[in-house]
Amino acid sequence: MSRRALLCGLLLVGCGGSDGVPGRDQIDASVTDGGEPADGPGSDANTDAHACAWTTRTLEPFVAGSSHSSVVLDPAGVLHVSFVAPGDGDLRYGTLAVNGTWSEGTIDSFAANVAHSVLVLDPANGLHISYTATGDGDLMYAYKPSGGTWTTTTVDSFAAGVAHSALVLDPANGLHISYTATTDGDLMYAYKPAGGSWTTTTVDAFAAGVAHSTLVLDPANGLHISYAAAGDGDLMYASRPSGGTWATTTVDAFAAGVAHSALVLDPANGLHISYTATGDDDLMYAHKPAGGTWTTTTIDPFATGVSHSTLVLDPANGLHISYAASGEDDLIYAYKPSGGTWTETTIDPFAEGVAHSTLLLDLANGLHVSYTATGDDDLMYAYKPSGGTWTETTIDPFADGVAHSSLVLDPANRVHIVYSVSTDGDLMYATRCL
Repeated sequence: MSRRALLCGLLLVGCGGSDGVPGRDQIDASVTDGGEPADGPGSDANTDAHACAWTTRTLEPFVAGSSHSSVVLDPAGVLHVSFVAPGDGDLRYGTLAVNGTWSEGTIDSFAANVAHSVLVLDPANGLHISYTATGDGDLMYAYKPSGGTWTTTTVDSFAAGVAHSALVLDPANGLHISYTATTDGDLMYAYKPAGGSWTTTTVDAFAAGVAHSTLVLDPANGLHISYAAAGDGDLMYASRPSGGTWATTTVDAFAAGVAHSALVLDPANGLHISYTATGDDDLMYAHKPAGGTWTTTTIDPFATGVSHSTLVLDPANGLHISYAASGEDDLIYAYKPSGGTWTETTIDPFAEGVAHSTLLLDLANGLHVSYTATGDDDLMYAYKPSGGTWTETTIDPFADGVAHSSLVLDPANRVHIVYSVSTDGDLMYATRCL
C-alpha cells in the first residue's frame, strides 16, 4: 500500500478523486481565482492558522520539466529563482513577490541547455549566477544589479564541458568558482574581484576527473575545497590562503571512490566533511582542526550505499547530516554534538528510496528536510524542533516524481520550496509557516 493510501485510510481525510486522494486543485486552497496565492513568500499571513498549512502553486506551467533550479530570498522577502527550461535549453529567471506575483524572463537564450547553475545574492541585492552552457561547454557567469538587467560573460571558453561547479561571494564582493573542466578532468578555480575580470587557475591537474566538490571561504578569505579524484577514488582537499597558492592533500586514500561529499567550516577554522566511501558504501566523516591533520571516522557502516546527503553545523558546533541509506531506502539523520560521538535516527522508514533532499537549520536550531520519497514519488517534508523528534508530512502527493527541489527559510522560519514536477514538467512552489 502506498503512503498516500495509508494516510487516507488511517487519518480519514477527505480523499476525493479516482485514486482516493484530493486533486491538486483541492490542495491549492490558498490560491485565489486570479491564480495568485493569498500570501506570498514574506506575507504577514503567516500569523494566521490556515497559512501554516502547506500550500502549493504552479509558477511556470510550460517549461517541459525545469531542471537545475537555484533559489535565494532577499531581505525584502522576494524569492529569486534561476532555472532551466529543457524545452528550449534557456537559462531563465523569475521572482515571486511578497504579494504573490510571479514574474519571469530569459537570461541566456543561446546556452543550448544549462547544467550546474548556482545563484547567490550580494549585500546590495545584486544577483550572480555561474552555470555551464552545454552547447559549447563554456563556464558562464550572469549578473544583474538591483533594479538592473542581466548581462552574461564567458568565464572559461576552453573547459569543453563543466561539472560540479560551486560559487561563493567574499566580503569584498569578489567571486570564486571551483569547477571541473571535462576536457582533461582538472579541478579548476576562477576568480573575479569586484569590478574586475575573470581569471582561471588549475588547482589539481592530476585528478583525472573530479566529482562532488564543495567550496568554502574562511574569515581570512582563505579558500577550501573538498572533492573526489576520479583517477584513484581518493577523497581530496585543496586549500589556498588569501594571496597564496593552491596545495592539495589526500584526506582518505582508502575510499575507493567518493560520492555525495559536503564540506563545512566551524568558527575555529576546523574543517568537517561528510561523504560516502563507495568501496564499502559507508557514510564517513573527516575532520581537520585548524593547523592539524585529517582524521576519518565511519558514521554508518550499515548504510549499504548513501545518496543525497547534506551536512550542516549548528552554533554549538554540533554536526547534523540527512542522507538516504540505499540498503533499506530510508531517510536517515545523523548527529554529533561537539566533542561527542555520532548517533543515527530514521526519519522516514516508508520512503522506499529518497532523492533530492536538502537539510537546513533555522534560527531556533530546528531542522528542516525537503525530499522526494521515490516509493510514490511524493514531495515530502520533515521537521525536528530543537530537542524534539522528527515528524514528516506529504507536501505534494501528485508530483509523480520531483526533480531539482530547492529549500529556503525566511527570518520568520517560514519554509519555501521550489521544485519541478516530473509528470507535467511544471515549476512549482510550496510554502508553510511553523
